[in-house]
Amino acid sequence: MFKHIIFIIFLFVCPVCHSYASMPANTKSGMTKIIADGLYKDGNYPLALTYYIKGMEIAEKEDDKRTYMACIGNIANIYEAFGDYEANLFYLLKGYKMSKKLNDEELIGKYLTNIVPAYCHLGNIKKAKEYYDIAKKMQVSKNATQWEYFLIYNSARIKQAERKYDEAVKDHLRAAAYAEKNELDDIFILYQESEIGNILVKKHDYGNAIKYGAKCRDMSVEIDNAEMEINAYKILYEAYAGNGDSDSARKYRVLYLETYDSVFSAKGMNQARGKLQEYESRKSTEEISSLTSIINIYTLAVILISILLIITIVLAVVVIRKNRNLRNAQRLLSLINDIIKLSETEARWLLCRLTMKAMRPATTSLTEMPVGLT
Repeated sequence: MFKHIIFIIFLFVCPVCHSYASMPANTKSGMTKIIADGLYKDGNYPLALTYYIKGMEIAEKEDDKRTYMACIGNIANIYEAFGDYEANLFYLLKGYKMSKKLNDEELIGKYLTNIVPAYCHLGNIKKAKEYYDIAKKMQVSKNATQWEYFLIYNSARIKQAERKYDEAVKDHLRAAAYAEKNELDDIFILYQESEIGNILVKKHDYGNAIKYGAKCRDMSVEIDNAEMEINAYKILYEAYAGNGDSDSARKYRVLYLETYDSVFSAKGMNQARGKLQEYESRKSTEEISSLTSIINIYTLAVILISILLIITIVLAVVVIRKNRNLRNAQRLLSLINDIIKLSETEARWLLCRLTMKAMRPATTSLTEMPVGLT
């Protein structure tokens, strides 16, 4: 614990000494990520995971999207090293979608190079090829050499997932030669040596697997990479077991378990994963709450629109009825006027007849009256 405290103080005092110093560190989230990067490089994955979670939370508050996405990517890497490939893929896809929204070419490339092997680990070769094709079509201007290296590497991973082991070995050897030719760090060569060792175990070529396992062990110790050291011990104990050397198999199995436990402390990892689950749960609750608010707003809007529509329909019906009554009244008035006009004519005609009758002898019969007046 004291070692970690000294290490953290050192990073704050002299951040430029760290290999990730090129990453912006003028924010609290950036500094937290630098601490996490150092712990990750030091092989302390549980504490590194804890600091990446803190960095992610702080970056969210500071609206530092790039640091946020970088933390997500490293959380995914820790899950890959831990062997939890589903969680690994979950965070890779999450970061990839965010980096695409921001159109961050560098992070898009990094996520793509890791998504391919994640799908290979899960046995989804179709999706692995889909993302590999996306990566091949990308035009990368930054770190083009490493980009080409990972394209070769991922080609080998896909072939390995397809159990085309001989073709996969050729691509791994080609990637190692490319790394050496372009003077990439030793870790890039070690990745390929380790992959070949794993393939040889699968092919039951235990003699050559032991040679590669020993080579990987020496290289990982030399460059102080605990993750690769764990894998080297795994190759050796499986190869010796397959070769019938139970003593050597037992020896390297113990080394594998001890090293794995020292790096991936079960208690520490469970605590860190618990914090991450709490964070994800809180985020989910906030998103659900936000979504519920949006749904409520839309529901209220629909209700208001419905009410306005009903009012409009009612008003339209009232207007239509009033117009209809007005038309009926106009028709009735016209009919009454016609009747009035007709009555006046008949009245004049009757007056005329009566006048004429008065002037004649009183012999006229009432049958001479107009039919309409009987």
